[in-house]
Amino acid sequence: MIEDPIETARLLPEPLAGRHHPDCCCGNCDAPCCTNCGAPMLGVYSWDELLCPGCVPTASVPQSDGEQPTFTACESCLTEDGFPSAESTCATCAMLAEVLCNAALYLERHGWIQGGYYDATTGVFTPPACIVGAIAMVCYGGPVDAPAQHFDDPGFFAFEQAVLHLDRYLLVENGSESYEFNDAKGRTADDVIRVLRDAATRPVHELIDALKAIEAKNERLAESGITTEQVIALLKSEGVIDGCPVCDGVASKLTDGRLWCATTGTDVDRHGDA
Repeated sequence: MIEDPIETARLLPEPLAGRHHPDCCCGNCDAPCCTNCGAPMLGVYSWDELLCPGCVPTASVPQSDGEQPTFTACESCLTEDGFPSAESTCATCAMLAEVLCNAALYLERHGWIQGGYYDATTGVFTPPACIVGAIAMVCYGGPVDAPAQHFDDPGFFAFEQAVLHLDRYLLVENGSESYEFNDAKGRTADDVIRVLRDAATRPVHELIDALKAIEAKNERLAESGITTEQVIALLKSEGVIDGCPVCDGVASKLTDGRLWCATTGTDVDRHGDA
């Protein structure tokens, strides 16, 4: 006769609903069973899950899907210094993105101004600031005069990198730089905050490539003799007409009805006066 209850349960036919063997009288069939392996729970345990001691580690500890991904270069600036790494960006790119996001948060909390770094009339340590002033507040920890001149301050590197990245972004997206963008007529705090957050998401290499493309385009325009104003006029035109009053060639008809001579780069009225 087999007296081991576990061995008895193993040799009996498959259990019915509730894991009860109709031919077993050992009492183990009425015990709860491990939800992982099905073994009877014969003891009193310190955990709440219906798991036997052998299944607790494998069922309770999440299994890794594999090794952490390893990046061979920074996804933002493409530098390989400090790589391979489990982080997707280098320390500098991560830092400048954080600075720009925190500058946006500063403006949301404390206010935005034009025409100066800070509003000195408030008499508070966290005054309203312009876009560059907000970056300086994040990097230096408080208002400073001429933020771009604090070369020996520990926060200068972060300030310089953040403003450089922002200027690249604005040149690509707006054709301006930080100070000009901030003080432009009609600019709003929402515009500035949106730009800071969007710039923080842009990879460095993407902006550099865009600036190179813009520079190459400008060089081609210079070589062709066509001015930027002429290109803009052509983009705004509704078509071309023969018989330009200035050059006897073709002229572009602008949306406001004026004629533009692409050869000389001048406006021509409908009667032929240059």
